[in-house]
Amino acid sequence: MSNIDWDEVDNQTQGGSYPEGDYEVVINSWEPVTAKTGTKQIRWHGVIINGPAGINQKITEHTPLTEKSFWRIGKLMKACGINIKGLGKMGLDSPKFSKILNLTRNRRSIWIVGKDEKDTSKRNKIVDYAPVNDQESIDATDLIGAADVPAFLKE
Repeated sequence: MSNIDWDEVDNQTQGGSYPEGDYEVVINSWEPVTAKTGTKQIRWHGVIINGPAGINQKITEHTPLTEKSFWRIGKLMKACGINIKGLGKMGLDSPKFSKILNLTRNRRSIWIVGKDEKDTSKRNKIVDYAPVNDQESIDATDLIGAADVPAFLKE
């Protein structure tokens, strides 16, 4: 039989919905998933370390892998203090893309929770990301190697 962790249950919000506000989040992991609609996306797993709903709560975000939504991944990477300038184009199924996403592990960012007026369920959702000021930035081109970045992108 399973066990219940009363401390964990006490820290959870009903239905996974969080009050509007800014949440400082540490990203623990990510995974590629497919939505019920068939859209491929990245599921980000994080833990709230500061925010209106308390701390040590799990939070999940989904970023669709569509051209219309690539900005969300870019904005999240930058909010995590990862410099993506000069990376150029790369395949979503490439090992380099996975390496770049792996840079988010244990990085902090602000996830801004607000209302999605288009969502009829009236649930709150993550509407934007912002950087944490006291986190050192890292350069993603250092990870994949300068030789992999065309010279004109380095300038």
